[in-house]
Amino acid sequence: LATGTNGIVDGLVSLIGTGATVHKLTAADADGVSFNTSSKFVAGAGLSGNPFGNVTAGSVVFISGSEMEQVSGANPFAIAAGVVTFQTGSLYKITGATFTPSFSGRTYANVQIDAVGYSVSSTGGSPLSIDDLTITNGTQNLNLTGGISIKGNISVAAGATLGFSPATANTLFFNGTASQSINNLGTISFNGNLNVNMNMNINR
Repeated sequence: LATGTNGIVDGLVSLIGTGATVHKLTAADADGVSFNTSSKFVAGAGLSGNPFGNVTAGSVVFISGSEMEQVSGANPFAIAAGVVTFQTGSLYKITGATFTPSFSGRTYANVQIDAVGYSVSSTGGSPLSIDDLTITNGTQNLNLTGGISIKGNISVAAGATLGFSPATANTLFFNGTASQSINNLGTISFNGNLNVNMNMNINR
């Protein structure tokens, strides 16, 4: 989409298939593409590179009730300022077992990892912010050192793993505006470098 134009997605956009390297959805302006409630974007198998390009910060917006599913390709943020914006109530879902997400310095709404065989240890020195964090399948280690903010709930399903093992001191903040919960049927682990800061009463 060129400068001065915008697009609104009310259904499904899926970039998938062998040779999908050239497939991208890009906008020249901030807020150039909006995914409405109940809409979905899939970065599917065979995709490579950043699905929304790497030029305009905030050019793609997922509003509440929309979803991005990532099977393959590079992370949607692409640049430090972030090409994509996940508004409160949207979902970023990882279903690719070999995909490596970008967490350091990123702001998400809800995040779900649901990929059998997925095992990623994420590092970096910049802050991470997530609303609800759900691990349905796979192992995610958030070994960041720039601070982690959880504004919603944590849920780890049976057989899934969530770990916090920073190499140096880090703080996990539970700083939502409503009651938060930790629902663990799998494994949650912490090492001695992680401090936990609860800014309110949390049901555990």
